[in-house]
Amino acid sequence: MWPQTIKYLKQPVFENEKIKQAVLKQNQKMKKKHFFSEEKLFLGQYFCREIEKGLSRKLALKPVSSVIGLGVFALEKIAHNSFVTEFTGIIRKRRWRLVRHNMYLMRYPNAEPGEESYTIDAEKDGNFSRFINHSFDPNLDIVSVYYQEQVRVLLLALKDIEIGEQLTCNYGDDYWHGLAKKVRPL
Repeated sequence: MWPQTIKYLKQPVFENEKIKQAVLKQNQKMKKKHFFSEEKLFLGQYFCREIEKGLSRKLALKPVSSVIGLGVFALEKIAHNSFVTEFTGIIRKRRWRLVRHNMYLMRYPNAEPGEESYTIDAEKDGNFSRFINHSFDPNLDIVSVYYQEQVRVLLLALKDIEIGEQLTCNYGDDYWHGLAKKVRPL
């Protein structure tokens, strides 16, 4: 059952029109600088149907433990290298306050050092991806792709995933260092 406190988003949305225009301008600049590899461009086209329709595999939210909370579980077999879901939320300016106190952020991967940076905030708006738990031995990979002037963050299967298996990804060191609370990976 989907939590009533979370607005379900099939795709990421911009906080406002000003941010949308700034991000799209930055994306175009980065594309001209060949910041996006051929692989990112290819994968954006390869998974265009899933991106456009906001598709996800058949997934379920289930309690994991009192410490972890909910997790995401496969309701169907998922083949290695398959699209699982897209990380969705509100694209907004990256602010230190958000980074320190919000555990549902992902950096929007389109900035060079010194440029304005953005984040995808899934704290109150998102999809199943916001409930995917961390693991040092994950079965999902976080992959940024470029599609129709936007960077999109996809979760792809690192290996075959069985029905009933919990989906996990490695949050990376930046996630753990940025939190204000003394949270440690399990």
